[in-house]
Amino acid sequence: RVSKFHKRKEDMSCCPNAKQKISAEVNRLIDKCSESLNDKDAVTNILREWTFNEQVRWDKYLQFSKTRYTRNLISLNEKYSLLILCWEPGQESPIHDHGDSATWVKILDGELENVEYRKKKPVSKKTFPINSANLFVEHFGTHKLANMTNKRAISLHLYSPPYLECSDDEVLNPVVYCNLLQEQTAQQEVQIKTELQYTNRIFSNFQDLTELLLNEVGAKPDIEHVTQLLESFELNPKEWNQYMKWDKGHYTRNLVAYDEHFTLLLLGWGPGQISPIHDHAGSGCWVKVLEGELTEILYHTPGEGEAPKEKSKTILLPGYVTYIDDSIGIHTMGNTSTKPCITLHCYAPPYQQCNKFFTNSVQRERVSMAVVNQMQLTPSSDSPILLNSVQSLVDALTVQFSTGDQSTASLKQIMSSFEFNPTEWRQYAHFDKHRYTRNLLAYNDNFSLIMCCWNTNQGSPIHTHDTSATWVKVLDGELTITEYDKLTGEATKEEICLPGNVSYSDATLPPHKTENCSSEKTAISLHLYSPPYIRCGGGTSVIPVVYCSSFGCKSVPPSPVPSPSIAKREMRAKFEKMVFSNFKTLSETLKSEFAKKECCNAKQIQEIMQAIQFNPKEWQQYTYFDAMHYTKNLVAYDENFTLVLNCWNVGQDSPIHDHGGSKSWMKVLEGELEEYRYSVVEGKPCLLQKKITHRPDSASYHELGVVHKVANVKKDKRAVSVHIYSPPTEFSNCFNPETGKISTSHSFEAMYSDQHNRSTPDSPVQ
Repeated sequence: RVSKFHKRKEDMSCCPNAKQKISAEVNRLIDKCSESLNDKDAVTNILREWTFNEQVRWDKYLQFSKTRYTRNLISLNEKYSLLILCWEPGQESPIHDHGDSATWVKILDGELENVEYRKKKPVSKKTFPINSANLFVEHFGTHKLANMTNKRAISLHLYSPPYLECSDDEVLNPVVYCNLLQEQTAQQEVQIKTELQYTNRIFSNFQDLTELLLNEVGAKPDIEHVTQLLESFELNPKEWNQYMKWDKGHYTRNLVAYDEHFTLLLLGWGPGQISPIHDHAGSGCWVKVLEGELTEILYHTPGEGEAPKEKSKTILLPGYVTYIDDSIGIHTMGNTSTKPCITLHCYAPPYQQCNKFFTNSVQRERVSMAVVNQMQLTPSSDSPILLNSVQSLVDALTVQFSTGDQSTASLKQIMSSFEFNPTEWRQYAHFDKHRYTRNLLAYNDNFSLIMCCWNTNQGSPIHTHDTSATWVKVLDGELTITEYDKLTGEATKEEICLPGNVSYSDATLPPHKTENCSSEKTAISLHLYSPPYIRCGGGTSVIPVVYCSSFGCKSVPPSPVPSPSIAKREMRAKFEKMVFSNFKTLSETLKSEFAKKECCNAKQIQEIMQAIQFNPKEWQQYTYFDAMHYTKNLVAYDENFTLVLNCWNVGQDSPIHDHGGSKSWMKVLEGELEEYRYSVVEGKPCLLQKKITHRPDSASYHELGVVHKVANVKKDKRAVSVHIYSPPTEFSNCFNPETGKISTSHSFEAMYSDQHNRSTPDSPVQ
């Protein structure tokens, strides 16, 4: 029997409407199941009777891998997840359960063996042949699925509530993102919220976390749900380290985001640093340990005339989330280890004063969080503040940019007309003891609006604004802008900016530094950048933005756009030098880019790859190292591209090859790779044109026709790289340098196992 699932991929190209047919076919199944989820027997009957349409080519959903079985995510919403699993001979899942999810499994091709376990020991075994459905199972129990035959197998899995990652204590098999169907949810927030509820981890950034907290933390937050949200959220150490400042004498509090309902801070604890015993003034407090260990001592809340009595002592490890409010007790937290500790704190609602307690004493002291936080919450202003609100300024700028009139005079007039309302001082004016703060008020693909708060004698690093024009208005205090010569680094010009004045500079503004030179008075300034400019500084001198969830996280790009969420992702990748993101976001951004009618901009794809910073915890899920050959691990795919993670053991290399009819982009995530590019004469790679060293975070582009090989020449370190191929590589030509023989691989994945087309990079055929 020739399986209809194993036809060559070339058949897809014979069906120009294949994508639409596949989408329609799967959507019919999805619609039927969605309508019947409350009736388990009805869903069972739907799956039992449903078969793939013979007229539709399903190859694009069937992504096999030599390293492990693949979990191809077809559909996801808050009610269910639908996956197609592809099994090479001998592949098996980890031993796992499905939590609270009901499960339906239908074998589409081949057969699978299910082994049930109790106390980690197998107790029963059952074989599922083709077209059998392991019909509805309320609680699947602990089990393992395996393809024990010498043929491939394919299975369809429906989970309700959704279940995505398959894992045990040691092995985690992530999903492969399939972008063939239209997005099932209208807004990114709903999608992320769904994933947070039903998967182990979500890899994202502070801006996305702030958006979620804005929706979840209100007058009466769901404590358990917010705890789960924080437990699921995995942040990139590169991002949180941008916010960190350390003080040898005291733990530090570093503002990340704020809203009228909550404040989000990063606390840095040096060895031996401990907070006083304190309450939370009626607020709730969530704490997540990001790095190191933190000790919490919980006390009973003392009554009047009573001393605190110890209730419990807990050592919190990385990833742990704890919650406290005054009904639970009071506490002290500290770093009793010899290594630094970093914790994430969410306070809801924000509070400005709390009670400080003392061991073995009835004394208590009311303290200002302005001191504990090392922040001022009100600026020093001698003049009355009148007129507009921040929202009215954002609205005026948005309208002005939408008209197409972006003249210096018109924008300067809008900035000049703005005066800060006194009721907004407390909400937006956030100072920090260690450095000035950059509060992001608005952000879209036309402009960014940032309020800077300067404590005494604070200044920016020397920096440029790239291609952005800048309007600056000092709202309070005075600022000095010093310009520097690009070559000599010497100061060439100094300008003092007074309250109420608006200064303008175009993109030719040389390297400069802005500072509050006063030793007595704080300063506040408003900065408008167009195109948007977010990240100030470089290297170790980056000043990240503080997210104001009221405005900065609700940017609305101009119409027409594919969707707000896609536009926001593209905007961030385009205008930010460092975007902390994940594979799902990248795959959706690529889907949007490659689907555009105009020719794909290769340079822009390269810039997106360069900007995006992936969380190591995420890409490590996809890594698989082989002792003999480098491996290619599928991450995401679409009709226009594939996203692959390559893993290189020491000394491993690819054959000399091209990418058939595909362009490609590459970024090194870990280690170092050498690329050798060749010219080809009469089928032979006869001349080594150049050698390129690719280091971590470097992104490169390979145009059509490039012939090269890639190698990990390091003797002591593995390497990991991420690759985009567009269109998906259907074949690759591999060149034998000795014989001139060209072999064509119809499966690009098979290329890395071809040992007959290899040569030493240092000795190319002449």
